Amino acid sequence: MYKTVWNFMNHHVKSSHVSAMFLAALLAGWTLIGLLTGSVVCLISAISLSTKTVVLFCSAGYTGLIFGFFGGIFYLYQKTSPHKESSINAPLPLGTQKAA
Repeated sequence: MYKTVWNFMNHHVKSSHVSAMFLAALLAGWTLIGLLTGSVVCLISAISLSTKTVVLFCSAGYTGLIFGFFGGIFYLYQKTSPHKESSINAPLPLGTQKAA
């Protein structure tokens, strides 16, 4: 899903705004998913109105924050960070010895 949204944003948004729009779209999408899930829980369960309000806000907020915002940041980090060669197989600098 993240890759699909990223590719869509790359084709339709200026390159200087792609990351911001990507995070905003993920945040809005996951918040909506959490709100709909919380609504289903509230319709099924027999709980008070104040508890239903808390369920709606928490399900929407936490879902949007964790999966939307943080998930998007991790995806962007993975996509843009330089992949270094593993330090296990990398040669040692001259004059240093491997510790036993």
